[in-house]
Amino acid sequence: MARQHRTDEPLARKWFAKHGLTELVNDVVTRCPTKTIMLKETKDVAKGPKISSVAINDTQSLEIDNSNCVRCMHCINVMTGALATGTDQSVTVLMGASAH
Repeated sequence: MARQHRTDEPLARKWFAKHGLTELVNDVVTRCPTKTIMLKETKDVAKGPKISSVAINDTQSLEIDNSNCVRCMHCINVMTGALATGTDQSVTVLMGASAH
C-alpha cells in the first residue's frame, strides 16, 4: 500500500497566498524527482486510493500520485504543514555492497 501524503487546505491556501504560483511551480512541482505532483484545475483532479490532493485557491489544486512518490520529502520541507507525511509507520532499509 502506498503511503499517503496528508494535506491541510487552510495552510496550503495560506502558503500559496504568500509565495504565489511561480514559487509553487518552480520550487515544488518541477523539483519533484518522479513528477508525481501536478498543478491542476480542481475539477480535473483525479480521485482514488493512491491520490492525495489539496486546493491552493478557489480553482486550482495540487494532485499527488502517492504510488509514484519516492519520499524525498522536498515538497513537505517547502510546504511545511500544508503537506505532511502519512500516518502509517514503516521503515525502508537500503543495503548495498561492492565486490571487486
